[in-house]
Amino acid sequence: MNAITINNYPNVIKSIGLSKLNQGQKEAHELIVEASDNFKNLSQLKDLMSDPDIKEMVDMYFKQLEKFSPVTKESEKKPKAKVSVSKKSGPAKKKTTAKKSSVKTKRAKPTGRQAKSSKLKARSAKVKAHKKKPVVRKTTAKSKATLIKKQEAKPAIQIKRYSVELALIRRMLNMVGKQKTYRSIELLHMAVKKGITSGKVKDHKGIVSKIASGTNTIMTAMKKSKLDLITVNLKEETKKSMQKIVQGATERLRVSYLSGVNTKTKRAGGGGEKKSVVATVNKVATRKRVTPSNSTVFSGKDGFVRADQRKIVKAPNTFRLKGPIGDFLGDLQAYKLAITISGPRGSGKTYFTMDLANEFINAGYDVGFFSIEQGGLESKDTRAAIDSGISAKNQKYLAVTGEVKNGIDTVKLYADRFDVVIIDSWQKLGLPNTDFDRLRQEHPKTIWVVIFQLNAEGGMRNGVAAEFDAPVVLKAISKDASGIDNYIVAEKNRGNQIDQKYMIQTKGVKPMYEANEKERKKP
Repeated sequence: MNAITINNYPNVIKSIGLSKLNQGQKEAHELIVEASDNFKNLSQLKDLMSDPDIKEMVDMYFKQLEKFSPVTKESEKKPKAKVSVSKKSGPAKKKTTAKKSSVKTKRAKPTGRQAKSSKLKARSAKVKAHKKKPVVRKTTAKSKATLIKKQEAKPAIQIKRYSVELALIRRMLNMVGKQKTYRSIELLHMAVKKGITSGKVKDHKGIVSKIASGTNTIMTAMKKSKLDLITVNLKEETKKSMQKIVQGATERLRVSYLSGVNTKTKRAGGGGEKKSVVATVNKVATRKRVTPSNSTVFSGKDGFVRADQRKIVKAPNTFRLKGPIGDFLGDLQAYKLAITISGPRGSGKTYFTMDLANEFINAGYDVGFFSIEQGGLESKDTRAAIDSGISAKNQKYLAVTGEVKNGIDTVKLYADRFDVVIIDSWQKLGLPNTDFDRLRQEHPKTIWVVIFQLNAEGGMRNGVAAEFDAPVVLKAISKDASGIDNYIVAEKNRGNQIDQKYMIQTKGVKPMYEANEKERKKP
């Protein structure tokens, strides 16, 4: 048999069988299958072999397989059988024709039966020679120690696995300065796209994205110029960034197995001995757990409290507002609580906000209202919204202003003087949405109810940062110009259901999907 190569490997492994491989060899086999797309694309595996680490691993693995399927050397080739001519008494017969003479001078080949017989004889001779030598089994402790020492001295073969993105970066670096075919570039480009779309690849500072765009540019240039080969080059800055990532990388998994270490174990039926190879699989970056002390806090970690000691931390209780508003919002916690309301013009955001303010007042909260959008009590629209949502007895607990002379500083000045602060709208403060969370963090005991305007595309103006930060995110839906069927939905409400809608005109709660509810009730 010829030496094991990438081309003949599928046939070799088929003849050997996976059951004979140890754990480390099986890992190497899986890598080859994965890289060659289950032997359908051996050229892809050849490209990967340009990586010196992968080549070393494959070469060592092939060398291991030669023990199961030894390579035939020239000296081990079958010798051609010679025909011996026995001497007979009497006069020699004359050669009748030239043709017969030429036949006699040829060397006769052994038949199938003769070849098989010679093999059996050779095998029998070896067995006999082996039986002549007495087998002495040493069972002393000293001999066992010597055996272990010899086993430990044999070198271990290691297979290291790195992250997908690191493998892609290394493949790109191995191409630099070399001439590559269109297919090689395409295979790398496809691997990058597959990694990005599957979510397995974490982009190292945009490096993987640069590889995707770079390979695409190269393929376009090759197609346009009709090139068979192209020399791959990278910008020096990008190349250094890639090299830095590769040099500082650590493997995710390391598989090591000892080559040639034979541990003899008796079979259950007593039928001889079997050989097994010692293998170990080590996970990288593991550490021993440190037993915590009896203290409730972590030593040297100020501000952290053990999770099992939560009783020492005072957490604000949850509460639920009364009426349909309470049914709609569910259980709330007055700690860094912020409610954002967004929606198109005329959808009823301010009217709903006054309904919400009325329930906060019923629960005993003082409410401050920054009516910047409409202009305070001077505006008829502000008055109409207040009269619609706030009951006459509760209006004395609502403080209203239409001015913020010093912008956000004015809001901060009154933040701790009210239990609930309403801002209509945030964009009138002239601040980015990222400042909204800062305000919430600086005044954690204040409940914030903030209206946000929408942009032309229907998203929150100045970005959606506030929606990520706020525990409750509400949106006003406008059905038509009359506003009769306008309602509020909860796009986010931590710890509560979001399958209901609040009707602004009727001040009631309905299921989000009424049609589906009716279908479920049908027998």
